[in-house]
Amino acid sequence: MRLKVSKTLAVLAALLITTCAADIVGPTCQKIPSEIGPKLDAAYDHYYKSLCSQHCQPVVMGEYTSLLSDEILKPAIDKISRNVGLQPNRRKIFLRITDEAMKSVESQCGQMTKNVNFCKDTKAFPKYAACAKGQIFTVIISHARDVAPLFSEDICRKEMEYLKKQDLWEKALPSYVNNFRAHCGYS
Repeated sequence: MRLKVSKTLAVLAALLITTCAADIVGPTCQKIPSEIGPKLDAAYDHYYKSLCSQHCQPVVMGEYTSLLSDEILKPAIDKISRNVGLQPNRRKIFLRITDEAMKSVESQCGQMTKNVNFCKDTKAFPKYAACAKGQIFTVIISHARDVAPLFSEDICRKEMEYLKKQDLWEKALPSYVNNFRAHCGYS
């Protein structure tokens, strides 16, 4: 009986949290993952394929963390933040969180890169990417108070509007990948 009560409480707690989150996070914010997710997955796939087509390893631990952060993530975060009108102090906080997230990826997912050629072992990269996404999500959640402004309905509308524009996906992100390619590890 005790086990059933615990499970029931867990389900009720999850339901309560989900209901409250739906009230706190506006409708546009709730749509962003489904609207933008496929574009983000396509960008990630393009990143992987474009680097491998140039015989360039998409994942090289050590220097990789700072290079990926400096050449792709930080410029993208800065561009998006500016385009949705976030204050400079908020942008600095997000860039600091990016550094923390990349350190977490390296410490928690780094073992997955040992003796792996991601361009030849095409099944290894999605596993690594899933680990990296999980670590990034964990770090972001640990900074809930800092990232909370991103979930206001006004900011989410601006984010959605900007993220639907082709400029980010067809020009900005590919240019960041090209900058990264100039430094990455070759196979």
